Amino acid sequence: MENVLPVIPYNKVFIHCWYNSFASIVTINDSYQAWIISNNVDFVFNPKCTRNLFNWEYSPLYCRRNDDIIKELKNILNIKFIKTDTDIVDLAIECLKNGKYLFAKFDRFYQQGHLDYYKYHNYHFNLIYGYGDNSDFYLLSDWKRQDYLDSFKIDCKSFNTSIIKASQYQSDVVEFNNNLAIIEKKQGSFLDYKFNIKRIYLNNLSLLNGQEKNDEVNGIQAIKHLYDNLDVFAFDMKNYKKFSSPFYVLAQNEKRNILLMDYLYQNKYISKKCYIIAIELYETLKENWEIISLMFMKYNHCLTDSIVTRIKQRLIKIYDHELKVCELLEQNLRSVRNG
Repeated sequence: MENVLPVIPYNKVFIHCWYNSFASIVTINDSYQAWIISNNVDFVFNPKCTRNLFNWEYSPLYCRRNDDIIKELKNILNIKFIKTDTDIVDLAIECLKNGKYLFAKFDRFYQQGHLDYYKYHNYHFNLIYGYGDNSDFYLLSDWKRQDYLDSFKIDCKSFNTSIIKASQYQSDVVEFNNNLAIIEKKQGSFLDYKFNIKRIYLNNLSLLNGQEKNDEVNGIQAIKHLYDNLDVFAFDMKNYKKFSSPFYVLAQNEKRNILLMDYLYQNKYISKKCYIIAIELYETLKENWEIISLMFMKYNHCLTDSIVTRIKQRLIKIYDHELKVCELLEQNLRSVRNG
């Protein structure tokens, strides 16, 4: 008998496949929207290029998210990570029967119907929210469009094999080594987030001022440091596709900033003039981050001096626009920061 748990794919803005999947099973209300737009990312430059799942540290420039995202989700969801390398079909059916979702790491090489099927080993987490009469499972995944969640069916054999094979992949990220999460909504719990304009003001001030500590530079100065060092790093990356990922995430962050400006203007925190200027700047920033991401994807393993120069030209524009919009918001929010 078919058993499908409720999901509403959250695609308004991409945070991360984990967060967007979790967001798809909680009640999206005004409080949740306020929480999404309040969780900014910080620019961080680190020449050591350490890799951390939640910070997207694939490259010298990456974005660091506010830890409140995970903390506040855990207030409404019980999330238990486990590692398993045996048949999980019975476990999955039992969990789903009891109203528990699963979040599993798949090797898309074994996922029949995916573009990577028997072509590339591509490890990715998907939300499992039901099973059908024909021994197939329902997934929430970005199979067709990058970072856009849709519902898909997967046959039982592909389901089981792709999870078992993915469990054999050893990652340098602890969360990736735990290949399965069991997720349960806490009874009667919902996200009760109160929008805080002071937090928005301080986030913006942190981006504007930034700081240098040890090998790290954060705030918009991190963009300038990447510009100064791009010639070295661009030709030292083993996989430019990975290098493109943080820039795509930064483009999505500008999309979140646009939603934030909508909220600030609708609630009279900023003037119409400020709103129009900020929206135009954020739209341009989003476009430039996307173009840089696509350039690293397109010129995978064939980067040239001229392409690096073109990327650097865009980085300078990005830095100037980020500086302008941060200064604009600092001036306009200063009087309402204690609201």
